[in-house]
Amino acid sequence: MSSFRNTVTAVLVTAVRLPKGLAMAALMLLMVMTFFDILLRSTVNAPIEATTELSRILLMFVVFAAMPEVTLRGTHVAVDLLAPVLDRVGFARIEGLILIGSAVLMVWPDQKILTLAMRSKSYDDMTEFLHIPTYLPALCVFAFMVMTTACFAIAGLWLLLTGYSFGFERREAKEW
Repeated sequence: MSSFRNTVTAVLVTAVRLPKGLAMAALMLLMVMTFFDILLRSTVNAPIEATTELSRILLMFVVFAAMPEVTLRGTHVAVDLLAPVLDRVGFARIEGLILIGSAVLMVWPDQKILTLAMRSKSYDDMTEFLHIPTYLPALCVFAFMVMTTACFAIAGLWLLLTGYSFGFERREAKEW
């Protein structure tokens, strides 16, 4: 079972590595762009015209591309009220049910995002300065959300069936 768990963990970690890399690259590009926009705005009164729309798109990548790994690692903001009452396996099973329920609930926003992306494509919506079709970032959000939904479902099923997480370090409860 340990070999199977290690294989599943390796596959899932590899699958969320690309979105994580995109999030990191988008954050770095956002910082560099903001720096040069402020520098040009302050020194020669020539701001970068497309900063607003690029900031929106890059921030979207930072937030939504990081979600699959956050979900898989279980590093969401959480309040574990039942942790002191239940043993480790019982707590893992309840957490598994919560993750599966979250995956089921995520299907609705996934569908809405796809609907909005397709509506934007049918209207031929473009961004103001760079004329980027607005359905492209929306489809990226949809892809990241579907990956997040899958991570919720897989992590929940794994916790439910085995009582163990994917081998990532488990967060420790902090005393206040």
